[in-house]
Amino acid sequence: MPKTIITDERLKERDFTGLYGQLIPHDHWMELWDYDSQRAEHDGIELLAEMDARASDFLHELRYTHEKDNPKKPVNILIVAHAGIGLVFRAITEGHPLNGHLFSYPMLDNGEYVELYF
Repeated sequence: MPKTIITDERLKERDFTGLYGQLIPHDHWMELWDYDSQRAEHDGIELLAEMDARASDFLHELRYTHEKDNPKKPVNILIVAHAGIGLVFRAITEGHPLNGHLFSYPMLDNGEYVELYF
């Protein structure tokens, strides 16, 4: 059976336009990955809630499309994306971290993968 490759804008990395060209102190960087922080809004970058919404929309559409075509057949799907969107996928599928901070999940090394179930 031939494999299908699709691309989707909802898988793009977080928009950091407001911080391009700037050095970001470590605590500031860490705060940007906290769902409860308002820092991102002040810095002009994409809010985690916005990133979460587009990632969630992507996963729900993917699930709907698969279940419509194959209602009872489980399937493996490979999603390739940047680490930031990967952390958001983990929050969606495993539950948002109680402390609100996405770095509660371990970062993946380049080329490393994690299996998520939804």
